[in-house]
Parts: sequence; structure tokens; C-alpha cells
Amino acid sequence: KWVRESFLLKKSSKLPHKISIPFDSLNFMNTMPCMVPELNAFGAKIVTRYSTRTPSVDGELLLYRYNNGEMLCLMDAYLITTYRTGAVAALAVETFAKDGFNSIGVMGLGSTGIATIKCLASIYATRSLTLNLLRYKNHIDRILPWLHDNTCWNVIVSERAESMVRESDVIISCVTYPGED
Repeated sequence: KWVRESFLLKKSSKLPHKISIPFDSLNFMNTMPCMVPELNAFGAKIVTRYSTRTPSVDGELLLYRYNNGEMLCLMDAYLITTYRTGAVAALAVETFAKDGFNSIGVMGLGSTGIATIKCLASIYATRSLTLNLLRYKNHIDRILPWLHDNTCWNVIVSERAESMVRESDVIISCVTYPGED
């Protein structure tokens, strides 16, 4: 619901382009300001990448009152971005998937992939679906118990992207680089 409402507020918001400053060939800082007068809010998201840090990309979000500049909070932008991205992906499925779809394929089971699956479950947990997951390292182990406890979905683990795509009505990619497959 919140993601849908945020899209509706976009026209009345001020969202300038992000500013990206590279530190070197691997590391950077991005700043992303935003004003939403209708919500009496403005803020800035600051994201940094340090290749030697885990996670390599992290960030903070500062939130202020629009009418008086009072700082309201400092938030974990990594967590918010992860779940916002998952919610946007779930909203895209709800909005654009073909009618009567029966299977969803998910490639990428890092933080964003898991958040996407959890957001999909908030919409479709009781619907009979097949969830096709692409195996990558041991990432599958992080989500299978949760799926078993929170959905009635049939879960298939694919070893190759090609078979996951072929067996899915809806495909969601949460990977940075899909590789050769």
C-alpha cells in the first residue's frame, strides 16, 4: 500500500538527480535528496560503496520536517531500500502479471530477493502458486524454512536460469550480474 501511495505522490515531490562521486574505480558515494511538501517531509539518502566492507553497499537516510527543518530521524537506508525494492517488485507483479499466472521465478536470493519473496507472500500467501527459485551457493537455505512456515506455495529449486525461466509465468531478477546462463 505504501509503495503504491508513494508513486501517486511523485508528481508533487521534488526529486532531483542523484549525485554520484567516485572515490576510485570500485568505491563511491551517492546522495539522493527528496522533498514531499504534501507529507511535510524532506530528506536525503546517502549511499556508499566500499569493496572491502560487508555489505559493500550501505547507506543512511536523514528525514526532516518540511515546515521547520526539524530533524526527525536517521534511518538504515540499506534495510529500507531492500524492502522498498521488494515491495515495488511485488507491486509490479500485482499490476502487470498476466491474468491467472500460476508460477513465479526468482533469480537472486540475496537481501533484495528475499525481501521480494516476503512482499509477494503478503499478497499471495494463500494462493496456490509455484515458486521457482534459482539456486546460488547456499542462499536457498535462507528462505526455504520461511516459505514452508508462511505460504502454501510449491517450491521448485532450479539449477539453471534457463529452466527456471522456462517453467515460470512471471520472472523476477534480483541479481547484479546474471552470468553466462
